[in-house]
Parts: sequence; structure tokens; C-alpha cells
Amino acid sequence: MLKKKTFFLFSLLLIFSLILLPSVSAGAGGGGMASDWEQFQKDCLNSGQTESPAPIANISRGWRQQVQMDNPQAPMAGICVAPVVAGGKVFVLDACGGMWAFEAKTGAEKWRTDLSCTGNKFQLATPAYGEGKVFAATNDGHVYALNAENGSIIWDTPTGDTQLNTPVKYADGKVYVGSWTGKKYYCLEASDGKVIWERPSTTGGGYYWAGACLIEDYLLFGDMSSVLTCVYQENSQLIDEIKLKEIEPEATDIHSSISYNPSTGKVYFTDRSGYCWAFNFNQADGKLSYIWHKKIGSYSSSTPVAAGGKIYAGNGRYGGYGQLVCLNEADGSILWTFDVEGGVKSSPTVSLQDGKAYIYFTTNCEYGTAYCLDENGNLLWEFTPEEEAGTSGGYILHGVAISDGWAYFGNDGGGLYTLKTGELPAKPDLVITKVTVSEPVYVKTPTTVTAVVYNRGGTEALNFAVSFQAGEEPAVTETVYGLAAGEGKPVSFNWKPALEGEITLKLVVDPDNSVEEANEDNNERIKKVKVVPKGTVKVDVRVEGKKATVFNDQVTVCTSTIVTKEGHTYNINDPTALGALDEAAQVGGFNYVATDAWGFLFVDEIAGEATNPETWDGWMYRVDWVSPPVGAADYILDSAHKEVLWYYGSWTAKPLKLSSDKTNIKPGESITVTVEAYDDAASTWSAVYDESVHVYVYGANGDFISKFPLGDPSGKVSIDLNNTGQYILFADKGDFTRYIRSNQIKVNVSTGGGGGGPGLITVHLKVTGKNGENFCDRDIQIEAGKTVLDVLFKAKTLGLLTSVEVNYDCQWFTGAFVEGINGQVARCGEGSEGWVYDVNGVPPARCADEVYVNSGDRISWKWSGMEGPGGGSGEGTAPDAASKLTVSEVEKARQDGLKTVTKTVKEEINLEGKALRQAKELNMEIVLKLADGRVTLNIPPGAGEIAEGESVKASIAPLAEAKAGEYLAKASPSLKPVGKIYEIKTFLKQENQEKPFIWQKEVNVLFSYKGLAVESEQNLAAYVFKEDRAQWERVPSSKVDSKKKEVLFSTARFSKFILMEGAQEQEKPEAIRPAFKDLPEGHWAFEVIEFMAGHGFLSGYPDGTCRPDRPVTRAEFISLLVRVLNLPDAQGTVNFADVPPGAWYYQAVAAASSRSLVKGYPDGRFAPDEQITREQAAALLARSLPVKGASPALNEEQIAGLLKQFKDDGLISGWAREAVAIAVDKGLLKGYPDQTMRPQGLATRAEVAATLKRLYEK
Repeated sequence: MLKKKTFFLFSLLLIFSLILLPSVSAGAGGGGMASDWEQFQKDCLNSGQTESPAPIANISRGWRQQVQMDNPQAPMAGICVAPVVAGGKVFVLDACGGMWAFEAKTGAEKWRTDLSCTGNKFQLATPAYGEGKVFAATNDGHVYALNAENGSIIWDTPTGDTQLNTPVKYADGKVYVGSWTGKKYYCLEASDGKVIWERPSTTGGGYYWAGACLIEDYLLFGDMSSVLTCVYQENSQLIDEIKLKEIEPEATDIHSSISYNPSTGKVYFTDRSGYCWAFNFNQADGKLSYIWHKKIGSYSSSTPVAAGGKIYAGNGRYGGYGQLVCLNEADGSILWTFDVEGGVKSSPTVSLQDGKAYIYFTTNCEYGTAYCLDENGNLLWEFTPEEEAGTSGGYILHGVAISDGWAYFGNDGGGLYTLKTGELPAKPDLVITKVTVSEPVYVKTPTTVTAVVYNRGGTEALNFAVSFQAGEEPAVTETVYGLAAGEGKPVSFNWKPALEGEITLKLVVDPDNSVEEANEDNNERIKKVKVVPKGTVKVDVRVEGKKATVFNDQVTVCTSTIVTKEGHTYNINDPTALGALDEAAQVGGFNYVATDAWGFLFVDEIAGEATNPETWDGWMYRVDWVSPPVGAADYILDSAHKEVLWYYGSWTAKPLKLSSDKTNIKPGESITVTVEAYDDAASTWSAVYDESVHVYVYGANGDFISKFPLGDPSGKVSIDLNNTGQYILFADKGDFTRYIRSNQIKVNVSTGGGGGGPGLITVHLKVTGKNGENFCDRDIQIEAGKTVLDVLFKAKTLGLLTSVEVNYDCQWFTGAFVEGINGQVARCGEGSEGWVYDVNGVPPARCADEVYVNSGDRISWKWSGMEGPGGGSGEGTAPDAASKLTVSEVEKARQDGLKTVTKTVKEEINLEGKALRQAKELNMEIVLKLADGRVTLNIPPGAGEIAEGESVKASIAPLAEAKAGEYLAKASPSLKPVGKIYEIKTFLKQENQEKPFIWQKEVNVLFSYKGLAVESEQNLAAYVFKEDRAQWERVPSSKVDSKKKEVLFSTARFSKFILMEGAQEQEKPEAIRPAFKDLPEGHWAFEVIEFMAGHGFLSGYPDGTCRPDRPVTRAEFISLLVRVLNLPDAQGTVNFADVPPGAWYYQAVAAASSRSLVKGYPDGRFAPDEQITREQAAALLARSLPVKGASPALNEEQIAGLLKQFKDDGLISGWAREAVAIAVDKGLLKGYPDQTMRPQGLATRAEVAATLKRLYEK
């Protein structure tokens, strides 16, 4: 028995031991050693950091193992996941579904197990470790648990899904993974693989990478619909959803995982449009509240890491250039960036050593490299695997795993690499750790380039030079007079760029090798910068009218062309305050009037509000609150300017400024706003004490809420906001002669403490069953920003409906297909009846989860025969009994010696599979004539190959007058309809199912206009309604036969068609010329763009602009190219991971891909939203020439001869040189007046129009 004192001491020690033990959250991982890296970004929080040491200097390669056996340099055939390190072993999944285990320090292979997915399948799910098991998921839908010691399979659970692409997460005996195509998240028992729950996406978005974060009882993840979701991890019950687009309209898919910083209670992630996001997470209720978001690049899939008050995340795609970005954790401001060659798609990892953070990341390009930086952005080392460098195997998609002083990563070539700390060299080792340039960089404008030179060696380096070279300009040098071991010094160069475009900066330390170094191969650093025309700036523009704000947004200003009301044209070659107004007018769609009646440019009118000639009140401007002493056309803007304010007022009017102590609050919480006025004489701000000035509060929908007078000398007023929603606040007097309306502040009120959630709105829902039952007919309150589908679910929640059945996987739709309401069900693709809906009497052309509702909307659902596949299509009528084309009729036509078999169609006809096959064998055309004689289809032999037991249902019908009116309202006012709109549809009938059918060959279509009024046959053409763009476009193949009074065209994909007549033209009767207000006749591409638009290849924007200098995306270019080549739609699927069937560009990519015109990136993505470069466009043009009957081929000597005319031919990528040469040789691509090609420059709409017009005319 213990004595009392001994027992007391024992108890005290026990208590202290419990206190000192590290706490483990409810989301604990596998329970391994602290130095283990057990899953993606180390743990279930995706913290991405460890206190385990990692190599920070004098690195050496530990070992390398090859994990893909077929072809180490085959694209997409290596390691596309992050390694996992646990229990002294390294685990990695290769692209062919092989799971490997190696000794962590020796690299000795322990085991290999081939999972069910074999072949080159591009595995993306990083495994996880826990309970002595390795958990893996494959893209054929299997989830596995393997014995970590010997690789034996403990359990294998097929989910029935595909593309399990997210990192596998393990915590507390459960395994989590999400699917991309199936759009589900799964939770499984770690012990036996039993599925605990599976949760279909409630947003319509699947999960690509988008890994989960486990915080206590909650699971957080993002999706392809740009929604952040929190669910209860026990049963997947929804806790919170944040739609990013409600906060930032530019937000796109979330590809990163969610990371959590327990010390601040904040979660972080990035979206594909390049924003980094921060939210507060409430562990008590699982609710999220918005803090900030910051643009860190044009693209990001990188999971952020929070360490030491800083956030680290990467940007960039494949190849090209990227950055590691460091942000302030408190407000998202960017502290520094580190530029690299190759996109940083990987998630950075951090090793915390001696109170300092060291950051590790990789690049995704042919020369994929691992980097280590210190917390200030200085380069400590970089390592490029030699075996795969310069090949498609060099790409490194994922980041670095850190464990026990070693770093681990893999690449597309199948190489698994380890790095460790080596011995300090006995000689100096000079490197350039960072290169910075003051950006933006303007042509012919001095700027400073600074290189940080560092000695990584063990001894001092005596005097040496550092050289700097920009492009082909001569190199210049600076001398460094000694650099001690471990010391760094900045070296600066003055540079005045001579040319625009992308310029390669080359900096070399010790270029003449005067210092004997430990490593002579790491002295060079390359940085590419974009040199822009002088004065291109981004600036906020606010236009304040007499009674309302006209415009409030950011614009990019460069040169501008101003046309006065007197008809005089001024070309301004600098970014000016007047140019900012001109750009804002184009972006915002409002008009302004300039005059030079007084000998200088003066704005006389904006948005219909003109200057008062009696009082001289009128339009004036300020820049950053100050009233300049020069005219707006002479005030040149630069990057330091923040805002250009145009306002209707008097010379004595003072600008008001509004500020607030908070912008994110809970209902009933107060905010304090302050109103100040600017004193021009004193150049200071002072509080406004004037009860005639009010702070106005409006709802996000523009409804007036309240106003508050300024009755306090401090200029402050307290405002209570009791309802959830977003509010807009500004200060105004209502008298433009005294004060200028203030800036606007947005305040978010949400129950989560500032999540930016919208307020409640009221809509009316009516649901009518198949037998006329009145299931629902009443008003419903719902949060703003919700969809038609959300209203249905809300009605069910309120008990107004008994059931709502939704199919999120219907292959004919990109969104949700409503199959059943109150037990009345029609499954996707089965039959021609089902649920349809309209909003305010108009049937939308999108699914119910893709149409957002507004206050006062009337939503009607009813059971009906459907024109389309239903589940959200417009309402139609049940079809009459259709006529048939049988094989006997085809045979009879042959016996009669006919080359065609003709059928008259009332509205529908069924074409038997046997009949189509027989027509092909007899080389016989099938002609379908509509009974009214207006439409004829000529189906060539072999256009539709189907099984004998199947049939094709074809329907040709004019739209009802009311519906036709809705569609004609979307046509340009310059187009005159001739006759009716006819909708042509074909469906493949298989037993009791119908699916949309696309012909293998183009069908010739004939529209008759006999007896119809036509003013000019030269301007007559067929037009097709493009559902994806909701606009009418001219059919490129449209031809007029004036003798027969017919218009002929060909297509493989049917839609709504009509004949329309364009405006009468004298000079160019072959083209319909839209009046683009930003395309003056003096523009170099004026005739080209008018031609392309007139022929239906190029469309303008809703505001009447063309935006000729806007860069073109890869998807846009392919769509234009397919139209110009008049390629028919392709059967089959597209093999690009990021081109979903519902995308507007899907058919164009399919058509181009089927003819080998397009090639994706090495990881299997097409990158549709990426802006296309001039050399990429050249490659597509060259591949298109065989379609036009040309067979281009050039030898090396011819290629060199064609390209040497360009000063920058050295910037053309090796893979693109022949394509650029062919495009130049065939006259498709031309250089610039300064004899440059600018291959890496972005192709603009004007340039693309010019090249495609030349291709069209070949």
C-alpha cells in the first residue's frame, strides 16, 4: 500500500502527464508518430505542416524508385498523388492502380499490390494511413484497405461510382472520399469497408481533387459548383452551405482541399478562378462565416497552408509560369510572391524549425522542380530530377511529403524521389534566391530589377560579378565585393524595356566563373515578365448621377478613341480619366456624349443627364478624391491611382466618404458608420454634421430599406440590421450642388456571424399532378439566391409536398432532373411524359437547379407530355401516333428504280433501324417532307447507323405563336423573320426509352420561302437558335436557290430553325453587319470582324460591343474553328477530364478531337478556360489545313527560313515551330509591324477573326 505522501506525488505526476499530453481532436488521424505524414497534407485538418525537420540546405538525393513499369516517360503514366509516410515506410499509388510500399530511408521495395484499376487510368486520390492499414480509392469506384506490412487486401468496397478523385481522408475509424462524375461523398467503416453513408451533391457539382477537412464532428469540402459545404460527419446531415458566387461572381470550381488552422479557427481554400478564401468556422454549430477572399492568380488548385500568421498557396496551370504566394492571414493582403517556371498546382507544405517556417512546393511542367523557400520568400534550394527533365514525365502534380528530416515527391514519369540534408561544402556555392521586378512593367519606361544573391557554401566568395540580360538586349553586370558563407545581398539593375510582350530576364551570378564553387550549375535564374503598352492600368470607376449611381466597377484603361458629337475623332495614346469613362461606358452599357465645341474635350452628358447651360452644373471628375487642374483627356493615370470619380454636380460640391466599423454581423447587431467630406482647400477629410445628409440602406435587390440622418458632430450613426441578407449603404444629401454621393459599403447579415447569406424572399409555387390534382398552390418564403429546385425542397420541408425525387446523374442533363413529385414518377429517358415547369409563364431551357428565383416569381410545375426530355424542359403536348418508314417501303423504292425513298410527315415519323440499314446498303437517300411543304430533310445513306430492333423518331413542327414570340424576341433588331420557327428533333428509341440522337453524317435541310415576302434574297439565310448562348446565329452552310425559292443548309444536330433576312447592304451584300459601338471603321480589323459576324461565326456582347482586344479562351477558339470548318457533330465521348457533356463547348471539342485537331495537356485536361496563346492557335490552324484539302509539310531548313524574319523567333516553343511556320507560309498568321511574332502572347478576338477568315477563304 502506498503512503499518503507517495500517493499524492503519484497522483500529481499523473495529472501533469495528462495535462502535458497533446490533445487529440475528434478528427484525429491514424495515430502514428508525430513525424509521420499519414495522408494528404499530413492530417485530417489538411494542415500541411509539421515540426519534423526537413532539408533546408546542402540537399542531396536520398534514393529514387521507379513505380511505373511500362514506359516511365509516357504522359499521365506515373505518380499523380502525394506520397504518404508512416511507420517507417513510404506508400504511393501509381497511375495504373499499383500500390507500392518502400522503406522510408533506404528505398528498399517492401511490396506492390495491383488494385482493380489496371492500365493508364490517371489515379488522383492520394491514399491515407491509419490502424496499420493503407486506404486507397481508384477511379473505377473501388475503395480498398491494405495491410501496411505486406500489402494484402483486407477489404475491397465497390461503390458503383467512378472517378473517385479526392484525397482519401482517415479519422476515428472512418474513411472518406468523393467522386467527380458520380457527384457523391462517401463515408466507410475503416475496419470492414462497410458504407456508413453516401451523400449525393445537393449543389449539382462533383468533387475533383476537392478533399475533405475533418474538424471535430464536421466534414467540410468544396465542389465543382463553387459551393463550400459543411455536413455532420456521422450521418452527412447538411449543416451549412456557402455559395461563393453570391460573394464573388467570378468564383468558379473549388479544386483545392479545405485546410483548417485550429489556432485561429479559420478555414482556407482556393478556387479555380484564382481566389484564396478565408472563413471563420464555429466548432459549436458547424456554421461558416465569410472573412475575406483575395485574387492570387488566374488559376489555383492549391490547398493553402497557414503558419505563423501567414498563408501560403500556389497558382498556375500546366507548363507556363506560376507563383507561390504568401498572404497575411488576417486580411488576405499579399506579402510576397515567388515566380517559377511551371504552374504551382501542388499544395505547399511547411516545416517549422527553430521558430521559423520553411516552405516546400513543386512545379507542374516538363522541367518539374521541387523548391524550398524561407518564410520571407528567399530560395534555399531547388531540385529538378534529371531522369525525366524536359519530357512529359517531368510534370509534378502534387507536393512534398515531409518526415523525419526527409522530403518525398513523385512525378508523371513514375519516379519517386527523396531528398535529405547533405554535408556543407568546403567551397562557396553562389545562387540567386529571388528576382523581383516593380510591376506592371511598361514599354520604354525605366524599372528596377533586383536579384538576391546568396552563398550556400561553407566558405566566403571573394569579388564576383552578377549579369543581367533582358531578351536579346546586351547583358550588363554589377560587382559584389565579397559574400560570406550563409550571407545574402540584393543586387539591382535599371532596365528600360524596348519591346512589348513577354520578355525573358536572365540573371547569372559569377558568369565568368571567377569563383571556384561547389556547384557550378546553379548560378542562373530566369524570370519572365510581361511588358505592356505604356500606361495600361486597372482603376476603379464610379459614376454618380443626379439621383443614382450609374456605374461602380473596375476597368482596364490603355489607349482610347473618343468620338465627339460633332463627329471628330480623337485617338488618345495614354490611359486617361476620360479613357476610364469610355471603358466604363463600354463595360457598363451606358452612353455618354463628348464635345469639343470649346476647343477641348468635355463631357456633356452621361446616361441621359446633360449639362445645364444656365447654371453650369454638369459632369465633372476627380481622381482619388482630388479635383485635377487639367481636363480629363489630359489626366494620365498610372498604377498608383485607385479611383476615378465622375459626378454630376457643381464646382463647389464636396465628395462624401462612408466607412464602417464592421461589414459582417449577426441579425440585430449594430454597426457604426462614419460620414466624412473632403475639403479641397485643406486637402483633408472632416466629419459631416448635417441632418440633411442621410445614410441610405438598400437591399441587395435594390429595394429601399431605410435612411438615417447625420445628427452627431462626429459624423457617426449607429444602424441596426435585424434580418439576414446583404445590404448596400451609402451617404447622400439629395442635393448634387453641395455634396457628391459617397462610395458604397456592402454589409452581410447572417446567423453565422457574417457569412454573407442572402435575406428572405417570397415566391409562389403551384404544383399540378397528372390527373389535375392540386398538390400545392401557395406563397413560400425562401432565402434569396436559391433555385427552382430549392423551392420544391422547401415545400417538402414545410409539409406541402410528400416527396420530391431528383436524379443528379441523368446523362442528358448537366443539372438535376426532377423525376417525381408526390409519388408520380417518370424516370430519366423513359417515355415522353413527366414533370415540367415554368417561371412566370416562361419555360426555361435549363434544369431546375440551374434557374435562380427572384422575389415575386410564380413557379408552376405540372405533369405533361414533354417536347424535350423533361425534368425542367419547356411544356409541350403529347405526340400523335407517328407514321413509319419500314424496310418494305425502302425495298419497294428500289424495285421502282428510285434513288430516294420519300415520306410525307405530319409532325412525327419513326424510322425503323432495318429501313435505315437497308437504305445504306442500297445507297439510297431518305427524304422527309413536312406536310405544309415548308421543310424537307434529305438524309444521306449511312447517316444513322442503329440496331435492327431500334428506331429513330423524327419530329418537325412549327412553334406555337406565343412560344415563337419569346424566341424571336432574342433575335437582333436588324433581322427580319421570314416564315415560322420550326423545331426539328430526333430521338433514338430503344424498347421503352428515348434518347436524343445525333446523325453520323450531316443531313441536308431545305426551307421553302415560296409565297413569303422577301425584300432581298441576297440577305436571306437560315438561322439556328443556340440554347447555350440563348441567341440566334446564322447557319454557316446556308445557301439561297432563288429559282426554286429555297434555302439549303446541312447539319448533324437539330434545333430550332427559321429563315431571316438581314439589313439591306450596298457594299457587302453577303454579310449582315452588326454595329459594334467599340469598333470604329478605322480599326485595323473592322472589315474582318464585320465579315465574320455577318457570316454567323462571331457574335457581339449584349451591350453592343465587340471587344476586339479581349483575349480568347481555348474553348472559344475551338468553337469558332469548328464553325468556320463547318465540322459536323461527332459521336462518342470526349476524353478530356475537364470537358463535361453539359458544357456549351462540348460538341465543338468533340468534333475537333475526333479529327485530331486538339490535344490536351499531359494530365488529360483540355483547359477550356485558359486563354490561348498565338503559338497554340497556330498549331490548331496548321492541323486544320487538311480539312480544307491542303497537306502542309516543311523541312527544318524551310521552317528556319520562314521564322527568321521575326526578331523573337527564339521565343517560339520547340513543339510549335513547325506549326507557326506552316501558318505563316499559308498566309494564316502574320507578325507585328515591329517584326515580332509574340508567340507566347495571348490571341485577341480581332487576331483570331483575321486568321480564321483567311482559313475560311482557303
